[in-house]
Amino acid sequence: MEIFPLNIFCKPLKKLKIMNVFTPNFYSLKKVSVFFIALFALTNIAVAQGPLSGGLIGDDQEICPGEVPLTLTSEQPAQGGNASLPIEYLWMFTTDAGAAAGGPGYTAISGSNSASYSPGPVGVSTYFVRCARRGNTGPFSAESNTIDIVVLNSPTASINPSATSGSTGITIDFNAGAAPGSTYSWDFNNDGITDATGQNVSFTFNSADSYTVTLTVDNGSCTSTNMVDIQINDPIIISISDPCSNCDDGNNYTLGAPDQGYYIHDYIQIIGNEGETWTLSNPTNLFDNAGNALPAGTVVPETTPGVYYLNVWFNASTGGWTTNASNGAALLSTGPGASVSCDPCPSSPLPVEIISFEANVLKSDVELKWATASEINNSHFEIERSFDGQRFDMLTKVEGAGTTAQIQTYKFMDDSAIAGTNYYRLKQVDLDGGFEYFNIVTAQITSEQPVVTVLPNPVKDVARIRVEMNSVENVGLIMVDASGKLVKTININNVGGIQEVNMQDVPAGIYFLTVEGTSGVNTKLIKH
Repeated sequence: MEIFPLNIFCKPLKKLKIMNVFTPNFYSLKKVSVFFIALFALTNIAVAQGPLSGGLIGDDQEICPGEVPLTLTSEQPAQGGNASLPIEYLWMFTTDAGAAAGGPGYTAISGSNSASYSPGPVGVSTYFVRCARRGNTGPFSAESNTIDIVVLNSPTASINPSATSGSTGITIDFNAGAAPGSTYSWDFNNDGITDATGQNVSFTFNSADSYTVTLTVDNGSCTSTNMVDIQINDPIIISISDPCSNCDDGNNYTLGAPDQGYYIHDYIQIIGNEGETWTLSNPTNLFDNAGNALPAGTVVPETTPGVYYLNVWFNASTGGWTTNASNGAALLSTGPGASVSCDPCPSSPLPVEIISFEANVLKSDVELKWATASEINNSHFEIERSFDGQRFDMLTKVEGAGTTAQIQTYKFMDDSAIAGTNYYRLKQVDLDGGFEYFNIVTAQITSEQPVVTVLPNPVKDVARIRVEMNSVENVGLIMVDASGKLVKTININNVGGIQEVNMQDVPAGIYFLTVEGTSGVNTKLIKH
């Protein structure tokens, strides 16, 4: 908007008022009289040459915030005056409803036959008038009609979903910001058709897809639209793909003769929505830890919100196992299949006699010590560590003494232990590859600062996250990318425990996790 540099108002020249003018002699009086006669003549000439009518300009406008207003144009040009002189225009505006048209309080914006402008604040009227004159002399003595342009109030269209991702079958609550006197229209499935009305609504997503939920709020004068993205995935079911590799699992057991009743431990884990009920159907060769067959309808318990876990066993002499799991909407299949054949683990201990195995906390480190009374063909020891007591990963390898009848002592310092409970187990490996597991020991480390652990790391589809903090039950994790942009917020509902987090919607890259309300990065997460 160009501001006209002159303080010129749309008003004809007013008659001059003379006060306290003294004429000491006739000659001075004569000069004053000549001056005013000339000025009066020039004024009347200018007025006579100027237009007698300022013409008409466009109608009043009501616009919504963000709309482009119509250009102010002439509907009827200025008329009258000396037709040999061109007409010049001056547009002026004010927000003062009491200002005289074209007078003080108005601001000049252009000198053409049309004008563009920027809308004023919401709810405020802006008044426009067009002034006119003939030629480039004299005042802008004629004025058009005055028009009123007002920016209407726009409703609020904020969306607050109860979740932005989940598995098929999830029901998400959508709450809109208050907009009194307005109507609310919701489109949940990107088809441009209203699926629900009302300020607070719910919708069940039964298909895996990326959705853009659109809310349109209309207050009768203006509309406002907002959108939020929702990612829906199919539920995930997990089990050990090769359960025979878990022959060393301490949960395996034997009933009767080893070739008839050797049971291999496995598990079923489902990642879905919070509060669902998952049950097994058509289970084949599935048992509990006492050799009892698991019937159809066995419930997979919800261990953490949206994560369902069940320990199962199968008879190695019979083969593999299969089952379906259903929540009433989705049906998932799991199990290694009937082709699996597992040989029983050795039932007799290897010829290494362990005297002791212990873990001691030294500040933030854990010292692991063990001793043997004798060793026969002992290749080495492997120390495995776990943060949840279920999944163990090798931490280090310590060479054994081979064959000896003397007491041997061993020691290893774990300087990468995390706050909370650390689980350790000792694996002894013979020269011919045979191995044996010994008892599990634990070490509890406390920390004043939050400690975040991601397993595994790098992450593929699912991250297993544990947060250790003092005196906190529920926390939020902020996940940002390398540029500092927020990727997602993760609610940790069980501080100190393991929580499964679906990472399928996160692109590959490096990310950083920070506990809400704390400063600094707590850990780095790598997504493959």
